[in-house]
Parts: sequence; structure tokens; C-alpha cells
Amino acid sequence: DGQNLEGVPFSMAGCCNPLPGDEISGYVSLGRGVIVHRASCSNLQPLEKQRVFPARWSEKSGQDTFLCSLRIHAWDRPRLLEDISHVLAERGSSLSEVDLRSDQELVRGQISLELAEVDGLINISAELRSLEGVTLVERL
Repeated sequence: DGQNLEGVPFSMAGCCNPLPGDEISGYVSLGRGVIVHRASCSNLQPLEKQRVFPARWSEKSGQDTFLCSLRIHAWDRPRLLEDISHVLAERGSSLSEVDLRSDQELVRGQISLELAEVDGLINISAELRSLEGVTLVERL
């Protein structure tokens, strides 16, 4: 089970952007408190094992929203970005960054969005996958 970190300074790892609902681990850093990673984060593997521990989300995580990035591949078509934006707006998510590039007929890139919980990400990912021409949606 996870450790109680009440009163301990912590931050979310930028490499894996954990969301409430994800399985998480803490890494005790030198001078920065605890860094919270997704338990499956590949950046945890090379770290000193005695400084990594299982953790869990509290009822109140301390943040209202979390940043999450998705990789998207799709066949290029008119209104693709509009359709992606519509899905996010309908689910109450804010788009914070877009980097999509067209290579002839295929669009590849990533979007970053703000979410309240991982369940919202599952629904958004499913809706994005159902858009016409979308071939890949995966969390980074």
C-alpha cells in the first residue's frame, strides 16, 4: 500500500504526468521532496531502489487539474483539429498545447490537456479514437 505523505513537499513528475487514479510511486529526491511518478514510469527503473516507494492518491490530491499529453496520428482532413477541440470541450478539458504536423496525408503529433482525473482521459481517448481518420491515440 502507499505511504502517507501529508505535510511532505511533493511534486508531480513531468516525464509521466501522473493523474489521480493512476498507480503511483514516490521518489525521495535530494532537496526537492518527493517526486510522484506513475508506477510504470521507465524513469523509475534506474533510480536507487531504496529511495522509491509505493504511494497512493489521497482523497484530496492538492491539485484541481493535471497536465496530460497524448500522441495522435490521423489521416489529414479538413476540420480534424476542430473535431479534436470539440471532443475536449465537450468533456470539460482545456487544451494547453498542440503540436500536430502534416506529412502529405498523415497528421502526427501530440496535444497537452488539463484533466481532473484519469477517468476523464479514458473517455476522451476513446472519443478521439472514434473520430474519422484517427489511427492512434496514446498517453505519453
